[in-house]
Amino acid sequence: MIKTIIDKNKLTMEEFRTELFDRLQKYIIEADQIFKGNNPSFQSDYEKLQAIKGITDRFCGASDILNSVLGLEVRMDDGMLYTQKLYNQLFYMNQYFEIEIRKEVGDPLNHEIRQACENLGLKGYKGYELFTFRRVRVFVNDKLVGIYDLDKHTFVD
Repeated sequence: MIKTIIDKNKLTMEEFRTELFDRLQKYIIEADQIFKGNNPSFQSDYEKLQAIKGITDRFCGASDILNSVLGLEVRMDDGMLYTQKLYNQLFYMNQYFEIEIRKEVGDPLNHEIRQACENLGLKGYKGYELFTFRRVRVFVNDKLVGIYDLDKHTFVD
């Protein structure tokens, strides 16, 4: 049972909305500084990715309050939600570092599926693409050869 609520800032609803909106923009600026390497606290791509993922989580929470709870929508000239535009920037940064990390360490799933194809006598493995949750389509010589289950580590129907 809640006993006490203390409102230290005594913000009006308008001030609260403005503060929340400013906070969203600050998250983007903070992520951009990390992305561009201007924050010495994060050196490796992995550290940068983890930091930007944390910022993305905070951004999504604040955005949800702004849009869903307070019912505030800020749209651009083209009709796109401004919060969506900001989120797209975070999404790009996340994707960028995930790709860079894969380049550095290799894609372990790619190696696993290549080995599974070789074990089945399938030559010419070309790659995979996401299919459904925890399953991928596998291509050999540019032809779909099957679905690989990521939990069972084997081909399925």
